[in-house]
Amino acid sequence: MSPASVRDGPCRRRREFRVSSDYSGGQPPRYRQGGSRGSQGGAGRDAGYSDSPTVRQQPDDYDYPAPGSQASSYPRPSSRQSSPDGYDRRGSSSQRPGWLVPVIVVAITLVVLGAIGGVVYAIGKNALQEPVNVTATFCNDLKTQNYTGAYSLLSSGYQAHVTAQQFTEASQLHDQLDGKVKDCGLAAVQNNAGFNLNLNPQNASFNAQITRNRAYTGSVSLIKQNGNWKIDAIDDSLQGTDVGALTTSEQFCQALSKQDYATVYGLFTPAYQQQIGSVDKYVSGLKQVFGDGQFQITGCQPQLNAFSVTPQDDGASVSGAFNIKVTTDAGALTVPVPYKMSFAKISGSWKISDLEVVQSQG
Repeated sequence: MSPASVRDGPCRRRREFRVSSDYSGGQPPRYRQGGSRGSQGGAGRDAGYSDSPTVRQQPDDYDYPAPGSQASSYPRPSSRQSSPDGYDRRGSSSQRPGWLVPVIVVAITLVVLGAIGGVVYAIGKNALQEPVNVTATFCNDLKTQNYTGAYSLLSSGYQAHVTAQQFTEASQLHDQLDGKVKDCGLAAVQNNAGFNLNLNPQNASFNAQITRNRAYTGSVSLIKQNGNWKIDAIDDSLQGTDVGALTTSEQFCQALSKQDYATVYGLFTPAYQQQIGSVDKYVSGLKQVFGDGQFQITGCQPQLNAFSVTPQDDGASVSGAFNIKVTTDAGALTVPVPYKMSFAKISGSWKISDLEVVQSQG
């Protein structure tokens, strides 16, 4: 379309209509009118025209009236909307997936629990280490025959039932009967298997193994006393052969050597006490066995190779000899008097159920 010349009134004025170079089709082009507003006579005809800059086509987010329509010259927003942040949300949801929040909460919870679990594990590991160290020291004392040191690791309750001498003698008996301790350790403690510990640790128990001529297994229990861990109980099965009967035999011999007949009588079973009568009758019987001369038992020599315990661990027997010092008009003479002693376990304690003494000849 070329510029057009227009004659208007007595004065000839030239108007140019130019098509904006921005027009690319689709919507009506915007026009710019050139020239100046002329004289007063042309003012009315110049109304509405200006020399404003070219108006470019607006973005396609707005709908414009079709050419010749009476619609308002203001643009109308289209049905498409943008979010406050300026992003077009067409075809997508502005909300996060519903499952995402619970997953995040669970993940955070697991992290927190993992951290707490790590702290609890560290505290528990340190708490377990103390009783384990005490037991390891006890085991080492057994291997080196340091029975005084081992006894010092026993609890006050344990020591109330066993004196240091009895503990040492029993340990030495185990060394002779079952062999000396070759190895001693905690069974399955590496994985904390079989280990019980309170949250406020005052006692612990776990499985252990002692190897002599063969391996023995059983439970070790510990208790915390005055801030220190002490061994409170050891299973009989862990100690090897039950030597309780031999301990009773040794007590019997010591009481006889001290002429403490009341203690001797107290080591008999109730049935055996009824059989022999009172303490006085028992003393009279001893004098009859050894004759009218003065006698004194100076010691006992049990034969460990002749010691046996029933499979049910409720009976035992041992043979040996008393060392008897007999004083006559001819002088003093010490002779061995053989014996065979039988035992019965009553309420966990070994008692003498029978005693056979053979008078020596000569």
